[in-house]
Amino acid sequence: MDTSSERTTVVSRGFTYHYYASPAAEGKPTLLLIHGFPNLATDWKNQWTFFKQLGFGLIAPDIIGFGGSSKTEEPLDYRHTLIARDLVDVLDAEKVVEPVFAIGHDWGVLYTSRLADLFPERFAGFAFLAVGYMYFENDDPAFFEGLLKMSKEKFGYETYGYQKFLATPEAANIITEHWDSFMRIQFAKDPSVWIDDFAPLGAMERALLADHKPEFSEWMDTKEAEYYRKTFLEGNGIAGPLMLYTIIVEGIASRDNKENVGAKANKITKPVFFGGTAKDYVNLPDVGEAAIKAASQDVTVHRYDTGHWVHLDASKELNRDLLAWIQAKA
Repeated sequence: MDTSSERTTVVSRGFTYHYYASPAAEGKPTLLLIHGFPNLATDWKNQWTFFKQLGFGLIAPDIIGFGGSSKTEEPLDYRHTLIARDLVDVLDAEKVVEPVFAIGHDWGVLYTSRLADLFPERFAGFAFLAVGYMYFENDDPAFFEGLLKMSKEKFGYETYGYQKFLATPEAANIITEHWDSFMRIQFAKDPSVWIDDFAPLGAMERALLADHKPEFSEWMDTKEAEYYRKTFLEGNGIAGPLMLYTIIVEGIASRDNKENVGAKANKITKPVFFGGTAKDYVNLPDVGEAAIKAASQDVTVHRYDTGHWVHLDASKELNRDLLAWIQAKA
């Protein structure tokens, strides 16, 4: 993703968004590529290269708090419906009029979900990678605790236990002080590392403090790792992005959904693509697929023999399947 594609715009609520943009050739749709945590717009480089040479329009933003976009550590700024509006503002800044396919990965799926709920007329389809459609409106802290208990009983560990640590005030400092360990656990070559060092309650904090350093995935070379370190630690920092977890654990996201989505939820009217990740030990593919099929009747499902980072670990297969789906649904 070359620097000539870099753009900035100020969205309607005043934040500056940094993003990459490439216009569509005549008759081609545009893809809105929405990253998750701890990711950046540049993580879509493999999709960018593949689809750009085919003439597709492409827009890949850094979500607020990440990369070159505005820094904020106010949890309310990370409400999902607001970020969905931001993304539409970015489309408007690029004067996109052709059909748009939103493609989200990880937390990007939350914003893809809200785009499907609130702005369906702007999109031709929605792709969910690793994580299924997400909607929740129960803001009682006991609800999250119940999810942890249920996953422990069903799978043997709390699949979302790590979120409690990432929502604590101490998390940013611990991650910063043990950055290499944090990155290696996130992007481990062996996805099963997440069972012991990532997902369960207390596991991530223990692993970081012990400086566990599993082997990186093959795509995370020295240059890539240094780019992450420099962008996060010398740029916006990690405290802002961690607000993504704060708003979940504290019920802010649920209240946002209840107040601003409500009856519009779980009614996706446009075609949906789900890319499940067979070796993802947090976002289990059966769970994601069930959520997608409950929200939409036009669903194309593919599963990939990878961990969580399917757009990086299986980019060729994913690009092929996304292309076939888009061509069929455009």
